[in-house]
Amino acid sequence: MLSLKQFGVTYCANILSRYGVGIGMSILLLLGIYYLLQRQILQRQRAEILLRHQSDRERLVTQIAQQIRQSLALDQVLATTVAEVQRFLQVDRVLIYRLWNNGTGSAIHETVLPPYPQVLGQIFPEEVFPKEYHQAYSLGKTRTITNVEQADIQPCLVDFVKQFGVQAKLVVPIIHENRQESLDSVSYLWGLLIAHQCSYPRQWEAWEVELMQQLATQVAIAIQQSQLYTQLQQLNTELELRVQQRTAELRAEIAEHQRTEVTLGKNVIELVHPDDLMITRDRLTNTIPSPELTRPIEFRYRHQNGSWRILEAISQPFVDSVATLQIIVNARDITQWKRLDEIRLALEREKELSALKTRFFSMASHEFRTPLSTALAAAQVLETCRDEWDISEKRLRNLRRIQDSVKHMVQLLDDILTINRAETGKLAFNPQPLDLELYCRDFLDEMRESVGSQHNLSFTCQGKSVLVCLDEKLLRSMLSNLLSNAIKYSPQGGIVNLSLEFQSNQMILAVQDRGIGMSQEDQKQLFEPFHRGKNVRTIPGTGLGLVVVKKCVDLHQGTIRVISEVGIGTTCLVTVPLSN
Repeated sequence: MLSLKQFGVTYCANILSRYGVGIGMSILLLLGIYYLLQRQILQRQRAEILLRHQSDRERLVTQIAQQIRQSLALDQVLATTVAEVQRFLQVDRVLIYRLWNNGTGSAIHETVLPPYPQVLGQIFPEEVFPKEYHQAYSLGKTRTITNVEQADIQPCLVDFVKQFGVQAKLVVPIIHENRQESLDSVSYLWGLLIAHQCSYPRQWEAWEVELMQQLATQVAIAIQQSQLYTQLQQLNTELELRVQQRTAELRAEIAEHQRTEVTLGKNVIELVHPDDLMITRDRLTNTIPSPELTRPIEFRYRHQNGSWRILEAISQPFVDSVATLQIIVNARDITQWKRLDEIRLALEREKELSALKTRFFSMASHEFRTPLSTALAAAQVLETCRDEWDISEKRLRNLRRIQDSVKHMVQLLDDILTINRAETGKLAFNPQPLDLELYCRDFLDEMRESVGSQHNLSFTCQGKSVLVCLDEKLLRSMLSNLLSNAIKYSPQGGIVNLSLEFQSNQMILAVQDRGIGMSQEDQKQLFEPFHRGKNVRTIPGTGLGLVVVKKCVDLHQGTIRVISEVGIGTTCLVTVPLSN
């Protein structure tokens, strides 16, 4: 029996002998074309699979980063991470292993498929995690084991992992930067992100290791964000306790002083402070009935220990058979009450400052870390997948992510600096005659280039256009913040209208949207730094936009008014007087 190869040769020879060389060459050419087409199809399918995997990895990292931004609950972030990694890598177990200060460790979050046993909640002794492993992981090294029975690990550790059914595993360290009270930060090994394959030995791919490293970085960001929020909560609690304790002490002191009314004799005037002497003497010795004179008077007097105290006193004539008029002065020491009032005001200012700092740190942890984590993830994709970047679209998309993140942080810093300079009187103000109508039209055209088709930006102008003395830099900041807010808080899209009205002595600039609006309660705190409405949900923002606008409007001696209703929309009206 002839083999297939012999048959093919014989067949081709017969064809050549019957139909000639031309027909045989045509058939061979067709076979060659078919082979090349099949090869190209296979290459394209492999490329599509690779790109799909890359897109899925990016989506997973972005999802975890988005959850970190939206939630300060560390347990929720960790639980989502292990669940999504298990689903994406199709492994039998994923866990986060926490290393404690005493050398022990335990699995604090886990996702495991049946019938394999749970590791969650078990505490493991220090011997399970040798020092050489700890040192290697602290330096950021990962560990991949294809088959635990063939790997170069101690037999006792092989027996240990086999009791949980582990045949292959992938381990990535979670490095955490702990900021001390000093400016220095200390990096240490917080824990491990571990994937187990229990059903069979597994050869780990390079992209799987890279994905685990990116997710470990996101987990470290979530840990630091959660710790910062916990520290702020503790500081607020301690401050409130100190306020309550001091208030109770001062109330007790005041109650003690108020129980004793001081009755001053005929030498009362000798104890009055020289600066208060004239008015005190007139009030206390005047016996003519008058509503003004019947109210208590406050003055300083010298205590027997030489210190100056504050008295609250009222006088009245003493009527008896004696011809000489006598006046009785009843007074009480209100020094501690005055001090309590001052301390209360100071504590209120301190509490407001603490609340402001809390809102700032909460905002900063979201608004700084989110673009930083986005830029970091995009940079890691560019670094680890450089062979694939002949596809310009994906390269440009990741570069735009980095650029947008940097622009976001620069804008945030500019807003904070603008507010700080305005508060300290150092904000530059250089008004120059400006064609406001033309400037608004050009600015709106510029905004349209960066806004999608979901929003329609329109402009109207009423009245005779005249030159207005404005600071162009501050005007740009006002328009940018007002229009950005209108677009951002109109997530469903729609019309955003910028209108300009020239009147005889003033001009009115209005920005109107049909977005989510604001409640009356939120409008009371509209111009407080870092305050945001309760209905913004997951819409990103800093709570600084309208504060910056008001500072710029104040420098132009203008006013700003906001009209808003929940679910209807918001209108911001800026009125600036016209000058020559």
